[in-house]
Amino acid sequence: MYDHLSERAKKTISKKDFTEKYQKIYEGIGVKNLKIKTKGENAKDKELFLFEVKMDTDGGTVSFIHEAKLVKEKESWKIDWTPDFIFPAMKKDYKVRMQIEQGKRGEIYDRNGKALATNGKATEVGIIPEKLGETAAQTKEIVAQLLDMSIEEVDQKLTAKWIKPDSFVPIGILKEGTRQNDYIELEGV
Repeated sequence: MYDHLSERAKKTISKKDFTEKYQKIYEGIGVKNLKIKTKGENAKDKELFLFEVKMDTDGGTVSFIHEAKLVKEKESWKIDWTPDFIFPAMKKDYKVRMQIEQGKRGEIYDRNGKALATNGKATEVGIIPEKLGETAAQTKEIVAQLLDMSIEEVDQKLTAKWIKPDSFVPIGILKEGTRQNDYIELEGV
């Protein structure tokens, strides 16, 4: 593409820099499915024409319409390229950086303001069956008390079909304020 640039455009950027700029930016934002097409009627002897750029990036789909200025040099038309061909707001010394941030999960409240689903931290208690040892009955009883459930409910979770002796079997979520000392020393937990 560099060969199609006007002499004026070539004075502002070398072929190496031109190529590297496009490669670094497009690789950096994960460009895929790049499509460029002309827009409207572009006469062969006009100095301006519109084109549309569409691409998928790691940050979503990007599309824009841009106007290209052509310059007649000798017997052919050349593109008077500027950095805003890459992205419309781009200037010569601009850099493109993409940063992906994890979105915060929403919270749900009922009409009275009572929280139905909120953000917070939770501690999940689970048992590894093969590590229960000789105190299995006592451990299951303590876990059941900590989680406000019956020993039968604990046993039911431990006998699910998918469980292997070395599986971590989630039993329940601890209530806020439960001390780690209440369960951390239990065998298999």
